[in-house]
Amino acid sequence: MDARSGDTNLGAEAELAVQASDWLSLFGNVGYISGGIDKDELLFHLLELGQEYETISDMFARLDTDNDGLISRQEFVDGFERYQEFCKESAKRIAQGLDLDLRLDVVHGLEAHDFTDLWREKHGAHLPGTREWAFKEIFAWLDAAPTDAAQLFWLMGGGGVGKSVLTAELLRRAYGSNRVVAWHFCRHDNPQQSSPDALLRSLAAMLCARLPGYKEALGEVSTELVKATDPKELFAALFTSPLQKVKSPEKPSLIILDALDELPKQGQKPLLSVIAAQLSTLPPWLRLFVTSREEPQIKAALAKFEPKELRADEAKNRADVEVRLGATP
Repeated sequence: MDARSGDTNLGAEAELAVQASDWLSLFGNVGYISGGIDKDELLFHLLELGQEYETISDMFARLDTDNDGLISRQEFVDGFERYQEFCKESAKRIAQGLDLDLRLDVVHGLEAHDFTDLWREKHGAHLPGTREWAFKEIFAWLDAAPTDAAQLFWLMGGGGVGKSVLTAELLRRAYGSNRVVAWHFCRHDNPQQSSPDALLRSLAAMLCARLPGYKEALGEVSTELVKATDPKELFAALFTSPLQKVKSPEKPSLIILDALDELPKQGQKPLLSVIAAQLSTLPPWLRLFVTSREEPQIKAALAKFEPKELRADEAKNRADVEVRLGATP
């Protein structure tokens, strides 16, 4: 069990004790001889001892402070206690609902993208007490009856007004209650991850993990579908068809798509066209929250939806600035 996915602090501390014992044993057997341990050597030994790949890789990156690809005994001595404290604090924050570990398993050949680091970066910029007017409006929309609310909530604003920061806090608030069942942060510097086919398969993998009944309704995914690139085909097979078989939850569920303007340009129009045309084929209890800049292609594709604007110069944002200034020492 990974320290960051354990029950709470006791599970994390027990896991860290095991890690320390394994590492000390490894340095005793290998480190003295080689003068250091490289990542492949570390993986070979610790995977055999039952530790997880992600945990080992994260630990290696944090302890290899000189980035030479080796962990010396001195780096281990200097850094392992700090690493233990980091893991304990992470486990505590997760238990308190202040931190998220967004890693999910591969299901039916579908792999969910891990946005944990990006979420932490964006959420770290959120100041408690700000944007409360936005969250109130978003959750009122999410909780409204299907006859009283559109299926899509579109938050639009210029660059730098805090759309992704707001999205990160929204994800945190909706995560613990299992209201949010899938999410994607589009990134212009990672076009492969945000290609329409990769995005849709990632969302489906998340639904398998977080939406009761969806995994069974989806069933086995063919090799052809895992390799398919047509957004319309993927949307129909991964969402429209299986979601009709899923029992309606007590409250509407949420899918989050942040920064649609950062989708690869060649894939932006096909994906937006599918969303606009096919969203109504999904059950009314499934809602979609999206953010974007004010770009002509996006406005044209989502023309039937009325965006909510997030502007830096409006009164509500000026009030947020006052909160921020008041919190500055």
